[in-house]
Amino acid sequence: MNCIRSMVRRYCTNVLPALLVLSFLSLSSQAFAVVVIGSFLEARAEVVANGLGNPPIIDNLGDPAVASDTLTNGGVISTASAEATYGTLKAMGEISKGAAIEPFNFATGKAQFVDVVTVTGGTGAGTISFAFQLTGTLNDIAAGHSNATVEFDMFLPDDFQGHNQQYQVDSGNSRTLNELIVTPAFNIEFGVPFTIDTKLFARVQLEESDNGTATSNFLNTAQLTSVVVGGATGPATVLGISGTNYLIPEPSSLILLLVGGIACSKMIRLGVPRSC
Repeated sequence: MNCIRSMVRRYCTNVLPALLVLSFLSLSSQAFAVVVIGSFLEARAEVVANGLGNPPIIDNLGDPAVASDTLTNGGVISTASAEATYGTLKAMGEISKGAAIEPFNFATGKAQFVDVVTVTGGTGAGTISFAFQLTGTLNDIAAGHSNATVEFDMFLPDDFQGHNQQYQVDSGNSRTLNELIVTPAFNIEFGVPFTIDTKLFARVQLEESDNGTATSNFLNTAQLTSVVVGGATGPATVLGISGTNYLIPEPSSLILLLVGGIACSKMIRLGVPRSC
């Protein structure tokens, strides 16, 4: 009996605390391995005319999220608008200013979507990259100025390698943009949720000596066009808790699906069993 008591005492004194510490470390590493923000959309419009501004107009309650605002003060008209849905962002800012010397003015449209995504089709470590088509115009009041800008940001808070994507253009001269933005290959774990955070800003600013109309118009859109998953061992899926399927089939895959669908429909009409 004394031997049994001694063994129990030794277990409670030495072994059990070590097991509890190991369990805590294991749970902690699992708890901090994934930073889950949640799923939401936000559209934001913010304007200042002749040094005076309205409170920002923010919509984050619907899909799509839509916001717009216009402020006229003296010889300045400032307008901003934005629209966000999962995979598509739109934003615009515009200022029209007369010849009078007036204080600082700006207009900013911001569109954002955040989603928690899980990739399947493999085990262990993998990668994912996204491609967005950015289309719009930057109009400056004069050549050589940088009054209109556009910025596209995408990052994964869970990618501890610090990878992110930032694309920014200062107009300098008026131009039309039609750019394909391809992100770095973000590090992921198959089957483990991770957060994607994507923003589009369209900004315009005019100072006292600037006169005319400047525009950053990207209401044409930043549109997700493709997703590439690396390390998959089978068919991959990229699903967000918003219900969005981000894995867009490549054109060749779409053609194969279309041909297969047509073949099956013909076989069904000919009386071939539907097991095809």
